[in-house]
Amino acid sequence: KDAQAYLESTRSALNVQFDERAKQAGDDSDKWHAEAVRRWGASVGATEGEPITDWKAFVVSRNTTPPPVSNTALLQEFYAHDCWQLLVVCVLMSRVSSWEVKDRVVSAFFEAYPTPSAVVAGDVTSDALFAILKPLGLFPFRFKSLMEITRTFLSKPRLHVDLGDNKVYGLGAFGVENYRVFCRGDLGGSFTDTTIKGYVTKALKKKKMKTRL
Repeated sequence: KDAQAYLESTRSALNVQFDERAKQAGDDSDKWHAEAVRRWGASVGATEGEPITDWKAFVVSRNTTPPPVSNTALLQEFYAHDCWQLLVVCVLMSRVSSWEVKDRVVSAFFEAYPTPSAVVAGDVTSDALFAILKPLGLFPFRFKSLMEITRTFLSKPRLHVDLGDNKVYGLGAFGVENYRVFCRGDLGGSFTDTTIKGYVTKALKKKKMKTRL
């Protein structure tokens, strides 16, 4: 109950903040660029790839529209306000059963690297990341995945993730399904992950009950 209330109030405040900033920015690309830097650091658009010409599209494509907060307080829900953080959480959660270990490592990671720009900073080493991620195991896979996701997030003019043309190393069905649900608010179609299936079923039931009122 407390976690649910916290998430609801936090999301509401962030939505209000973004709406205000969006109104101020209008169609001014420089202001949208400033918003991207404020949220994700100075390396946005700085990595190799297509040049960013539409900063509004850059930011908006990374905004999340998660479903209403559930009463189960999934770990993903605490990071659904930020697309990069959500994708990182999926990589860190993969093949780890202990909720406590996942929560502890995820919190430590974002304390050290709060933005994607912090991850690609010149002084970041694999040894530093290993010290944080060691409890999760599979370090080579997680390290490569984190770097690939971060570079993609910083460089793509419009962000979209799937298992086809927009496949990102390290994001399999679990990561893409979480992206669909928590970043895009997409509750349609099929899901393979048991936890996501259960979450979506409850979310759809809740949505249906609201519609009837």
